[in-house]
Amino acid sequence: MLSPTLSSVQPAEKLRVLLFLAFLVAVYALAAVTLVRRFRGRSAERSRRWRSIGNLAVVLAVLGLPCFYYGWRIEPFWPEVTRIPITTDKLAPGESAIRVVHLSDLHSERRERLEPILPRLVAALRPDIIVFTGDAINGLDGLPTFKRCLGQLATIAPTFAVRGNWDAWYFPQADLFGGTRAHELDGEIAPVLLPSGRTVFLAGISVRHEARLGAVVPSGSERRGLDEARRRAGIWRIGAAPAGD
Repeated sequence: MLSPTLSSVQPAEKLRVLLFLAFLVAVYALAAVTLVRRFRGRSAERSRRWRSIGNLAVVLAVLGLPCFYYGWRIEPFWPEVTRIPITTDKLAPGESAIRVVHLSDLHSERRERLEPILPRLVAALRPDIIVFTGDAINGLDGLPTFKRCLGQLATIAPTFAVRGNWDAWYFPQADLFGGTRAHELDGEIAPVLLPSGRTVFLAGISVRHEARLGAVVPSGSERRGLDEARRRAGIWRIGAAPAGD
């Protein structure tokens, strides 16, 4: 199993992670010291200011416990569908809407969480296109879980994927999408023929390769097709970027 290490994290994210971990350690260490001193009847030996700070640490530590539990046992198993209608004058009046299902940040592990129910949930939305914008796994032992889910999704509608920051930084050599029938985009533009007969084009890029997107210059018939796509429906760009970038 290949696990993420701080040495592979970008400097800005590394600083944020270290500061957050330092804050957690400080809060729980101070809360533990405060409770031990109180249990031993020595809390009165400290100044009122230190007692107040210790009491605040205890409160923060207690409030943090349900947050940890929510992130560990509830949120990863709780799917939520958000519908966002987008209007455009490039679709003729009365023309069928294009349904795009956007998935991201599965962070799959060996233990299945949402993965078994996602295909059924997505199929009920009747998408024309499915896009996955990165952060596939937490470790290589989660790769079979992720691929099994993505492979089932790809049987529902044309599926396209890009690598997010987690994938590009921690698992750059992992074969995330092979054998799933999902198409990885990393500087390419892909035409998608919809059931309505309309063709749309997707441009995708991996984190760390963002500069490639502007360098994609098609030629010949593909260029003419793209020009027509820009005129009629535009080009959709899919990708993922780290927070703050």
